[in-house]
Amino acid sequence: MKISKKKETELYELLHKELMDARVKISIKLKGAVHHTILNDVDDVMSDLTMKAPLKAIRLFNPNAI
Repeated sequence: MKISKKKETELYELLHKELMDARVKISIKLKGAVHHTILNDVDDVMSDLTMKAPLKAIRLFNPNAI
């Protein structure tokens, strides 16, 4: 099943927003609770997830997308 470019954009924006919100919440909860290097490592993982997960979700519907 393919989705339209408009739906691709909507899916990307929705997933990106949810992951960014989670990234902020995790950062706030960990701040002061763990060493700053661990906080940076967690933020790096969340950053990668924020960028890659929406694209992979789109590729489920449109394998040749992006």
